[in-house]
Amino acid sequence: MKHFRIDDMHLGFFVGDFEPTVFRTNAVEMAIKQIAKGTLDGGYYREIDTEIINVLSGEVECNGEHFQKGDILLFTQGEMISIFALEDSNVLISKLPGTKGDVKKAKWDDYNSFDAYYSSYLAKLKTLMKNGGIDDAPLINDTARHIDNSDISVVVQGYADDSTSYLLNSIRKYLPGSTIILSTWDYCEVSKLDYDTLVISDDPGAVPCEIWSNFDRGNNGNRQIVSTKSALNKVETKYVLKLRSDLVLLGDGFKDYLYLLAGRDNDHSVFSERIVIGELFSRHDFVYHRNGKEYDVPKPFHPSDWFAFGLTEDVKKLYGNVNIIPDNEIQYDKLVHQDYVEKYDYKYSWRYTTEQHILLEALKDKMPRDMFRDWTDWNEENIEYSRKIMLNNFVFLDMARSDILNMKYITASFANNGLRHPEKKLYIFEELKNGTF
Repeated sequence: MKHFRIDDMHLGFFVGDFEPTVFRTNAVEMAIKQIAKGTLDGGYYREIDTEIINVLSGEVECNGEHFQKGDILLFTQGEMISIFALEDSNVLISKLPGTKGDVKKAKWDDYNSFDAYYSSYLAKLKTLMKNGGIDDAPLINDTARHIDNSDISVVVQGYADDSTSYLLNSIRKYLPGSTIILSTWDYCEVSKLDYDTLVISDDPGAVPCEIWSNFDRGNNGNRQIVSTKSALNKVETKYVLKLRSDLVLLGDGFKDYLYLLAGRDNDHSVFSERIVIGELFSRHDFVYHRNGKEYDVPKPFHPSDWFAFGLTEDVKKLYGNVNIIPDNEIQYDKLVHQDYVEKYDYKYSWRYTTEQHILLEALKDKMPRDMFRDWTDWNEENIEYSRKIMLNNFVFLDMARSDILNMKYITASFANNGLRHPEKKLYIFEELKNGTF
């Protein structure tokens, strides 16, 4: 007999032609997935395979119908798969014959169909949150200031193609009257895209980023820095919303939170006002599983860099002093705690993450010198200092509050909501709202 744990499997898949696996075969793929309440696992279809979903516990919605323990759903080739968890649920997924690369993103007839689909699930998530006692409306009604869209420039930065039109259409729909600045590269086809100002920069390229042996993607940190700074130089409005190009708006909720929170500590305040950013990828501790172990690695000075909304002077201050990450910090061999690479099974070769690199540049005139020399250099003092910096300079919003959907991490966008937070010790909005920091 051999013994395995589902926590050690990638995304819950435990049978199939991949590693790690309990039984390797190309005849079928099987997974047990935990779908947290309010989470959407969907918006895709199988091009070749048949997918079978057996509800083991909880309650889910699919195509407007509710299903519970014992229900089995069969999806044939080409059928849209959308599972929305009305309760914390467990499902057994089987797909036959286990074709590699078979999952495809949903095809949409037009932007309106796309918007209606995701907006409907966002509305369901907000209802679940409200029914769970999470409702910011009274606070917003008492405190939020009106921000006119004509005072907002929207910076869309990164790679652009026809799919970027959905983001640009969403800006026109939910922020009518705002100015769109598209910042991209000369090889991107933008002739059919709707924007007001186009900024073209030389592409600095992606750089290697190896964390684990199966992580072979390039890091686009330098691309973000270049395209963001180039676009911010064109902003003339009072406010700016900076968006990476693989996001989409489902509303304008983020506007309500800019002036919502008071009680800042001047000793730890860098900007004139807090900047509104996403909670997804804003980290304090990074919790992950590797080879049957749970690791908890502190991540000081790590605000999410997916979007930022605030006074233009503040967002420019966040990005204004940032230069591209130098080569000697990408292959960094002077880590304070080199042994952490093996101890935490976290083979990160950079001095800092991109998020840390950006914030630390903005802090260099305020932060004590040599407080945080690289990503391994954490202790009680700089972790607490980071916490105060983060809470005094940012408002961290989940998607249900910001109305900004991350198209790269759709499931995580829905899962990371006010009902629960997948990472431990995240900078959640409740901590600011309730004054518990």
